[in-house]
Amino acid sequence: MYRILIVEDEEKIAVILQEMLRKFGYEAIRATEFRDLKKEFIQVHPHLRQIRTISNVPILFVSILFFIASGSMLYFKLFTELEEDRRQFDALSRIGMPIQEISRVLTMQTAALFIIPCIVGAVHMLFAMKALSNIWNDNTIYFGIAVVGIYILMQLAYFFVARRMYMKRVLSGIVQ
Repeated sequence: MYRILIVEDEEKIAVILQEMLRKFGYEAIRATEFRDLKKEFIQVHPHLRQIRTISNVPILFVSILFFIASGSMLYFKLFTELEEDRRQFDALSRIGMPIQEISRVLTMQTAALFIIPCIVGAVHMLFAMKALSNIWNDNTIYFGIAVVGIYILMQLAYFFVARRMYMKRVLSGIVQ
């Protein structure tokens, strides 16, 4: 039979948990001395050390939600200014600016719109994850770096798609 030490400061939850574990055949012992848990842990010598843990699912969910929201806002901002940009680049084209130069300017404009928020968000997230890592006494910084890396890759893919569509629409209105 497995011995489990229940460390829960809410008495009702601890009692319910102890009863449920006993029903399933575990020897469940509630911790009573919260000031000296290490001593009680050594005395009880439980088989299972941790049942509840921190889940990364909410972090992933919020990251995906943020990606969709930020990408949509950037996309709509870009296409809201489409007609004005089309008129400006048409005027530049008429005074002799080559299409390659217009394409380069459009790429830089779109890149600034997509890439700068990624960099600022990544720096902010790294500081937040480092603080969270210190609070949880866990090494969550690597998980955070992986999430940011995936986010930046997805944002780059979104950038290339949006740039292509935006450039196609702006250049279609330019008289050559």
